[in-house]
Amino acid sequence: MNPEEMEVIVVLDVEGLADSAAMEKHLKREGLRPIEGEPFAYLGQTSTDKIRTLLYVQDGVKKALHKGGFVSANMMVSIGEYPMESYRFDRVSESFIVQK
Repeated sequence: MNPEEMEVIVVLDVEGLADSAAMEKHLKREGLRPIEGEPFAYLGQTSTDKIRTLLYVQDGVKKALHKGGFVSANMMVSIGEYPMESYRFDRVSESFIVQK
């Protein structure tokens, strides 16, 4: 990892996933690789700021979820030194909403 890069950790809680292989294939294309021994946990690197990285991750995960087919999904994301944030996927707005 370059000094300018930050580590990105994504953890998913997905219900009703129809095709995990399709979802994971898309996540790999987005630069997120599975963390060995941790189901639905992924690791990547970024050299962009937190907001752009978060938007990129949310968009990539949304596409991956749709490729895999799902009923509901929650996501936790950590970018660099920033603490883990939790989101739920809202099927009406087709976006991730911060969980409080």
